[in-house]
Amino acid sequence: MQFLEQQLADYQKREEDLVLLLENSPGKMASLDASLHLVVAGQTFINCFHSIFGRQLYPEAPFLSLLDEKGVEFWEPHLQQALQGERQIAQISQQIKGQSFVFEIILQPVWQARQVHRILVFCQDISAQHQAEAEVQEHSVNLSSALRIASAGSWEFDITNQTIRISEEALCILGIYDQPELLLPLEEFTQRFLYPDDIALLQDRIAYAFTFLDDPTFRDIFEYRLIDVQGKVLHLILRSRYKSNAKGVIYGVTQDITEQKAMLSQLKMQNAQLKKVNAELDNFVYSVSHDLRAPLTSVLGLVNVMRLEDDPTRLLDYLDLQEKSVQKLDYFIREIIDLSRNARLAPRYETIDPETIVQESFSQQSYDERAKQVTQHHDLQTTQTVVSDKSRVMIVLNNLVSNAIRYADLRKPDPYVTVQMVADVHHLNIQVYDNGIGIEAKYIANIYEMFFRASETHSGSGLGLYIVKETVDKLGGTIQVESELGKGTRFTVSLPNHATN
Repeated sequence: MQFLEQQLADYQKREEDLVLLLENSPGKMASLDASLHLVVAGQTFINCFHSIFGRQLYPEAPFLSLLDEKGVEFWEPHLQQALQGERQIAQISQQIKGQSFVFEIILQPVWQARQVHRILVFCQDISAQHQAEAEVQEHSVNLSSALRIASAGSWEFDITNQTIRISEEALCILGIYDQPELLLPLEEFTQRFLYPDDIALLQDRIAYAFTFLDDPTFRDIFEYRLIDVQGKVLHLILRSRYKSNAKGVIYGVTQDITEQKAMLSQLKMQNAQLKKVNAELDNFVYSVSHDLRAPLTSVLGLVNVMRLEDDPTRLLDYLDLQEKSVQKLDYFIREIIDLSRNARLAPRYETIDPETIVQESFSQQSYDERAKQVTQHHDLQTTQTVVSDKSRVMIVLNNLVSNAIRYADLRKPDPYVTVQMVADVHHLNIQVYDNGIGIEAKYIANIYEMFFRASETHSGSGLGLYIVKETVDKLGGTIQVESELGKGTRFTVSLPNHATN
């Protein structure tokens, strides 16, 4: 009996100590009994309760009856779970005098005789912490959005373990959209994503970084290439440094610059083309003024001579000379027209007859006295339908045949020019070869330049082969030349056959 009395006294003493603790604690604490009536509450808890619900707490008050509908909806499920012996932790948001507050509520069951005897209630204002977490989350979302907008992503590389951790944003660059991050051994990353030609580069940068292992000022930046999941080659720029809180771990940002590289390449190409056009324009203006005026000056000179001529029989000779000057002027003007049309107009594809265009090309040379002394052959192997730009094919053929005739070696017993055509489903191959004077090896590289003349002993504007090259390029073809001085020249042109398109 004495033992039981002593146990009861000890329990009462603990109850008194608990009440004293709760009443005087600076924290927001209270105690409820098994019927959810208030046993005791600290003053800060009472003040907080009054601020939120506008009700005054008092001993033995039924806790739930003092709450509004929203309060009961929040508290009752947690209190019932606590009565079952489950510790509860929850958060509740409240508006107090126009300000938003977030409280963390902890309900701690207290057992006696194998049942919940009390529920200790702890309440803590975590508004500042909640606000800080929200700001961190917002910053994280903003950073992620900024990285995505910039086509960039973060990564970490552990030099010791040789592993690389790739962020969600960096995975998106690689075309992987269903993973928050990816941790890979460096060897697997290299095999799956690194462009083969850049493996040595990455190894060199890692070795370089290792030499700065204990240097907090280490920074590195370089360009490299990856292959995404679709097999596309990506150009990227990488910026890195060591983490201050993890030895041997490099972190940084990689940015996709594939589009910028493509734009820069296009800009360089356009700039080179612009320089080429400007140089050719300067040369064109000078040469055109000379080549246009020379025949006109010759005609005017002959007109003056004819006025002074007393012998009528010589007038025909002067007319022949005038005709040659006018023909030369007409040929030059037609070359300029061909050049202009080729530059301005898109290709117009149609079915063409190789036999017809070869005959037309030969007939257009009939006005040239040299053509009458050069045998003209053709060898056509074109049973396949040929579809190309007829006018441009004619320009190529006319200029190559005209060149062969102009530079024919009339001292040889049988000067000739031969046109050979072979067509298949993909290509139209044209060869024009002769046994003329040939081209010196030192001039071969320059023959397609505007107004370049490999020989000053033969007339010509120097535009012919330039026009041929520009026209072949416009059609997406290729041209090659073989020549030996004194023996002859062979031009080989390969053009796409659009018959299957």
